[in-house]
Amino acid sequence: MTVQRSRLWFYAGLVTLVALVAVVGVTALRGKKPQTVSEIFCGPDGQLTSTAPIQSHRSYCLRALTAVKALRPGAPVDFDFEIIDDRGETLTKFATVHEKIMHVIVVRHDLTQFQHLHPTFSTADGRFSVQRLVLPNDGPYRLFADFTPASGMLGPGGIPLPVTVPVDLDVGDRHAYGPQALPPASDSTTVGAYEITLARPDTLEAGAEAQLTFTIKRAGAPVEDLEPYLGANGHAVILREGDLEFIHSHALEDRIALRAGNLPFMVHFGEPGRYRMFIQFQHRGSVQTAVFTLPAVVGQASAGGGEHLGH
Repeated sequence: MTVQRSRLWFYAGLVTLVALVAVVGVTALRGKKPQTVSEIFCGPDGQLTSTAPIQSHRSYCLRALTAVKALRPGAPVDFDFEIIDDRGETLTKFATVHEKIMHVIVVRHDLTQFQHLHPTFSTADGRFSVQRLVLPNDGPYRLFADFTPASGMLGPGGIPLPVTVPVDLDVGDRHAYGPQALPPASDSTTVGAYEITLARPDTLEAGAEAQLTFTIKRAGAPVEDLEPYLGANGHAVILREGDLEFIHSHALEDRIALRAGNLPFMVHFGEPGRYRMFIQFQHRGSVQTAVFTLPAVVGQASAGGGEHLGH
């Protein structure tokens, strides 16, 4: 009986010791989150990393929560993602810009199959969901998340600066992908019942700003009653052939131009190359998308290392 009692005391003491060590370990970690290989950070190059970066500014990355390898052409999928910063935190607070906290642009790498979407958002966990996303054909796509952090960097006049982060998606069989050549540059196109013509400088110089004015007609007459779309008279997403450099611009607030069916944009082309410009406007409750090919040549500003504006 004495031996059994000694053994019981021994095991009780051992359990107490293990519990004590566990409490000490938890107490030591409390208040400081340990870094493990499962933690994800946004690196200064805009890529996700398991190493916490040391930098003086915030950086943001898109982390896909949907298995991107499972994407199939023509099959609807709820594409979920979150925005991660360099501290490994999921961003949950966003400024509302043009009536939405997040604008998602999806395009195939050959600059076809353009989509402008607005995902749902969960404030509880920072999860965005592009519901029933359909990518029609095989091949590489790029999804851009366009947003403004509520506590991000401020630009001139104290205006919060927007951020655009991309993620590449391979859909179906990449070997079945046959890229389409860009149509030649043209200053006119038609979308349904609308005729759109473009007035622009004879030469678009990279590194310099240019005004592009689109005139919208229906049955030969200027459309004088264009409706606001997402808080602007018109939107333009511009992507460069090859690297898909991203520019998002909005039509100028010009009432006189608007009454004549004109949508003027000020656009800065960062580098020489061919660009695909997707113009969106709303009329009679319907959003229309017109597409133009624009060539930007080497200009004085780009040759001299002019400042690049990414958005």
